[in-house]
Amino acid sequence: MDRVARRRVIAAELERVRAAHPERYEEIFLKFRRYDERLRRFGLRDRHLDWRVSTTDAVRFAFREGLFAVPLVPVALAGLVAFAAPYFATHAIARRITPDTDVVATAQLFVGTAAYAVWMALIALLAGMAAGGLAGVVTFLALPLVAVAGLLAVERESAVLDTVKAWLLLRRTGGKTRERLRRSRSELADVLDDVNDWLNAPRMPAPSGGRTPC
Repeated sequence: MDRVARRRVIAAELERVRAAHPERYEEIFLKFRRYDERLRRFGLRDRHLDWRVSTTDAVRFAFREGLFAVPLVPVALAGLVAFAAPYFATHAIARRITPDTDVVATAQLFVGTAAYAVWMALIALLAGMAAGGLAGVVTFLALPLVAVAGLLAVERESAVLDTVKAWLLLRRTGGKTRERLRRSRSELADVLDDVNDWLNAPRMPAPSGGRTPC
């Protein structure tokens, strides 16, 4: 089961607990919130606790990604510069259209489609006026490629930066602290096992919430 599917199952199980025993749900929710707050305090995510990256591996990673960055960073910058205006305009217009945060994403989709199309047409028109009709057509056809390439480059380089940041934070976090966080995570897994056992055996008492993470 992948991560998204597993989270959906867990969310569904906890929703059933909240409907049947809200006081137990609050107890379990508090444990998860405390664990999440500990991770945030150190700037880490749950998956980072399982990393075992040596200095040699880190150096190899930095060297490899440094080579990729040579062509990708200019592509990312080109995409950011070329489409900064419609990007910010989309967010601003969508939030003015609706204050509902649940609808903003949908509004951004429709507003963004129009904003980017108008922006590319405007750039192509300016290119055509400056260098002729053929230049305008070529510009209009090339801009989507610039957008896609820039987006992919930005996402890759952002992921690299996040990885480097997480590795540095892990280096700064003591081994004992990481071990306590892993132990807390293991105890939360026990909580979920208790919830699952209770849901599959309705006549059993409500889940106690497991042991309190240290």
